[in-house]
Amino acid sequence: MSERAALPGADLGGFSERYTCGAVKVWIRVAVAIALLWVALEFGRPWVSSLLEDAGLHRRGDSDGSGRCLETVENAVERFGETVLGHLQPPVDLDRWSDALESAEDRAHRARDACRCNEASEAERTSCLAGLGVLDELEGFQRHVDDTLREGRAPVDFARRQQGLLESLERARGRRP
Repeated sequence: MSERAALPGADLGGFSERYTCGAVKVWIRVAVAIALLWVALEFGRPWVSSLLEDAGLHRRGDSDGSGRCLETVENAVERFGETVLGHLQPPVDLDRWSDALESAEDRAHRARDACRCNEASEAERTSCLAGLGVLDELEGFQRHVDDTLREGRAPVDFARRQQGLLESLERARGRRP
């Protein structure tokens, strides 16, 4: 019997210590690879998409010409809601909030760029213009939230206005909220 097997806790149920450590290393590598893939997809995809949009190579030819517009507007609305929720706990770090607001405003500008209503068919133009209207509301909402947070208050009507923006998008899609 080897000296290692005689140590307490060295009984590995019939498995050799060498194979068990190797299996653990493999699982750790798999977990790290999955985490890296997730990070790449989560952060890389929007980054690549924004680079393509900036280069003018954004996706066109959706079956619904206003679909891309409404999709990016919805993304901007939802992400702004998430951003605000992350900053409602006092005291608000105004530097961090300013960075988050700038990012939210950039998303709204990219959404406005994606709304090419003059390129949409006549039938799609109505929903595209409604998407631009939601963007106008969102930008006003962003200013309102910024003002209230800088005054040290929480935006009282935040949830109602956020829901109103999402309902306006559903109407723009021709669905009843």
